[in-house]
Amino acid sequence: MWASQQTALDTEFRVVTPDLPGFGRSRLEESTLYTCVEACAERLARGGSPATVVGVSYGGWVGAMLAAEHPDLVSGLVISGVRPDIPRYLAELQAAAFRFTPARGSREGDHLTTRDLKTERANLIAASRQLAETDLWSSLRRITVPTVVFAPSRDRFVRRQAPFVAAAVAKAQLVPLPGAGHLWPLKQPAPLTERIRALASPRQHEVS
Repeated sequence: MWASQQTALDTEFRVVTPDLPGFGRSRLEESTLYTCVEACAERLARGGSPATVVGVSYGGWVGAMLAAEHPDLVSGLVISGVRPDIPRYLAELQAAAFRFTPARGSREGDHLTTRDLKTERANLIAASRQLAETDLWSSLRRITVPTVVFAPSRDRFVRRQAPFVAAAVAKAQLVPLPGAGHLWPLKQPAPLTERIRALASPRQHEVS
């Protein structure tokens, strides 16, 4: 997902693109929103200096909570595709979409068993439901670092919520993205790369 940013930025910064527990090559690890936050915090703590943290969709929740819980590890934040609260019916719709998606490999170079794929799908379903139980407001209000909140206009899940997300963060800038959907960085990597570069410190540090 972050290949474009890694290619563009890793000559300027140390770029870290971890798989969250329960997903990607870490799909068999125990996965909750909180284990994802703490896994990222543990990785950043080894870096030696604060990082510009970037998250889209579920990663946006992780990034926001990381900035709130571990402000000493985060120098800047870029998020997209998050909303402060999710109605349970929306979470169940998302869970149903994952439940009825065939379990098949889609990552180049991965040799996955059916068990691996079913485990990751189960983690996606559980993550969808956990977001409905998570109040992001308290985390957003505790973020003190410069923050960019993207507002993709075609992201029906969160497009009306992006202004409220930005308003809840003390030092946030809302950046509209006309015509962009939920996972817009895959097709439009440049805006994200530019914002990361502008937000990141001139010093060498991790961008994760």
